[in-house]
Amino acid sequence: MPPPGPGSSGSAQDGTAAGLRQAGRLYFAQGSAQNGGLDRTLAGLVKINDPPARSDQQRIAGNESSSTTATILTLLAALALGAAIGYLVSRAIKRTVDLVRERLASLRDTAPPVCAPASRCWPRAI
Repeated sequence: MPPPGPGSSGSAQDGTAAGLRQAGRLYFAQGSAQNGGLDRTLAGLVKINDPPARSDQQRIAGNESSSTTATILTLLAALALGAAIGYLVSRAIKRTVDLVRERLASLRDTAPPVCAPASRCWPRAI
Protein backbone atom coordinates (compact mmCIF):
# COMPACT_ATOMS: atom_id res chain seq x y z
CA MET A 1 0.00 0.00 0.00
CA PRO A 2 1.50 3.39 -0.99
CA PRO A 3 1.90 6.00 1.72
CA PRO A 4 -0.71 8.72 1.86
CA GLY A 5 0.17 11.83 -0.09
CA PRO A 6 0.52 15.36 1.26
CA GLY A 7 -2.63 16.86 2.60
CA SER A 8 -4.42 13.51 2.85
CA SER A 9 -5.79 12.28 6.10
CA GLY A 10 -3.23 10.61 8.39
CA SER A 11 -0.04 11.99 6.80
CA ALA A 12 2.86 13.37 8.83
CA GLN A 13 2.28 16.76 7.27
CA ASP A 14 -1.11 16.89 8.96
CA GLY A 15 0.73 16.89 12.27
CA THR A 16 -1.68 14.42 13.76
CA ALA A 17 -0.53 11.63 16.04
CA ALA A 18 -1.69 9.02 13.52
CA GLY A 19 0.21 10.76 10.71
CA LEU A 20 3.39 10.96 12.77
CA ARG A 21 3.10 7.28 13.70
CA GLN A 22 2.65 6.38 10.08
CA ALA A 23 5.68 8.49 9.08
CA GLY A 24 7.75 6.75 11.76
CA ARG A 25 6.69 3.31 10.53
CA LEU A 26 7.49 4.32 6.95
CA TYR A 27 10.93 5.58 7.93
CA PHE A 28 11.82 2.46 9.87
CA ALA A 29 10.41 0.23 7.13
CA GLN A 30 12.24 1.87 4.23
CA GLY A 31 14.49 4.73 5.29
CA SER A 32 16.46 3.01 8.00
CA ALA A 33 17.35 0.16 5.64
CA GLN A 34 18.57 2.66 3.06
CA ASN A 35 20.47 4.61 5.72
CA GLY A 36 22.05 1.40 6.97
CA GLY A 37 23.24 0.60 3.47
CA LEU A 38 24.63 4.11 3.10
CA ASP A 39 26.35 3.83 6.48
CA ARG A 40 27.96 0.55 5.46
CA THR A 41 29.09 2.02 2.14
CA LEU A 42 30.56 5.08 3.83
CA ALA A 43 32.31 2.93 6.44
CA GLY A 44 33.88 0.95 3.60
CA LEU A 45 35.07 4.16 1.94
CA VAL A 46 36.55 5.34 5.24
CA LYS A 47 38.43 2.04 5.61
CA ILE A 48 39.76 2.40 2.07
CA ASN A 49 40.83 6.03 2.54
CA ASP A 50 42.26 5.80 6.08
CA PRO A 51 45.73 4.35 5.27
CA PRO A 52 46.49 6.86 2.46
CA ALA A 53 45.20 9.68 4.64
CA ARG A 54 47.47 8.64 7.52
CA SER A 55 50.40 8.37 5.14
CA ASP A 56 49.64 11.84 3.73
CA GLN A 57 49.33 13.23 7.25
CA GLN A 58 52.76 11.84 8.21
CA ARG A 59 54.30 13.17 5.00
CA ILE A 60 52.79 16.62 5.65
CA ALA A 61 54.16 16.60 9.21
CA GLY A 62 57.58 15.62 7.84
CA ASN A 63 57.44 18.42 5.28
CA GLU A 64 56.50 20.89 7.99
CA SER A 65 59.48 19.86 10.08
CA SER A 66 61.94 20.01 7.19
CA SER A 67 60.48 23.35 6.01
CA THR A 68 60.93 24.83 9.47
CA THR A 69 64.52 23.58 9.59
CA ALA A 70 65.26 24.95 6.12
CA THR A 71 63.76 28.34 7.02
CA ILE A 72 65.83 28.61 10.20
CA LEU A 73 69.02 27.60 8.38
CA THR A 74 68.34 30.09 5.59
CA LEU A 75 67.73 32.84 8.14
CA LEU A 76 70.97 32.04 9.97
CA ALA A 77 72.92 31.95 6.69
CA ALA A 78 71.44 35.32 5.67
CA LEU A 79 72.37 36.83 9.04
CA ALA A 80 75.93 35.49 8.79
CA LEU A 81 76.29 36.74 5.21
CA GLY A 82 74.91 40.16 6.16
CA ALA A 83 77.29 40.40 9.11
CA ALA A 84 80.26 39.42 6.91
CA ILE A 85 79.35 41.96 4.21
CA GLY A 86 78.82 44.64 6.86
CA TYR A 87 82.21 43.89 8.40
CA LEU A 88 84.00 44.02 5.03
CA VAL A 89 82.32 47.27 3.97
CA SER A 90 83.00 48.97 7.31
CA ARG A 91 86.64 47.81 7.20
CA ALA A 92 87.04 49.23 3.68
CA ILE A 93 85.48 52.54 4.78
CA LYS A 94 87.73 52.69 7.86
CA ARG A 95 90.84 52.08 5.74
CA THR A 96 89.84 54.87 3.37
CA VAL A 97 89.10 57.26 6.24
CA ASP A 98 92.42 56.41 7.91
CA LEU A 99 94.26 57.04 4.65
CA VAL A 100 92.56 60.42 4.21
CA ARG A 101 93.37 61.35 7.83
CA GLU A 102 97.04 60.40 7.33
CA ARG A 103 97.29 62.51 4.20
CA LEU A 104 95.58 65.48 5.87
CA ALA A 105 97.95 65.19 8.83
CA SER A 106 100.90 64.99 6.45
CA LEU A 107 99.72 68.11 4.63
CA ARG A 108 99.23 69.95 7.92
CA ASP A 109 102.73 69.06 9.09
CA THR A 110 104.57 69.76 5.81
CA ALA A 111 102.58 72.62 4.27
CA PRO A 112 104.29 76.01 4.12
CA PRO A 113 102.72 78.71 6.25
CA VAL A 114 100.17 80.98 4.65
CA CYS A 115 101.05 84.62 5.08
CA ALA A 116 98.50 87.37 5.03
CA PRO A 117 99.25 90.57 3.16
CA ALA A 118 99.94 92.25 6.51
CA SER A 119 102.99 89.95 7.00
CA ARG A 120 101.33 87.74 9.56
CA CYS A 121 102.06 84.10 9.01
CA TRP A 122 100.02 81.22 10.32
CA PRO A 123 100.28 77.52 9.66
CA ARG A 124 97.85 76.43 7.07
CA ALA A 125 94.62 75.21 8.64
CA ILE A 126 93.12 72.19 7.02
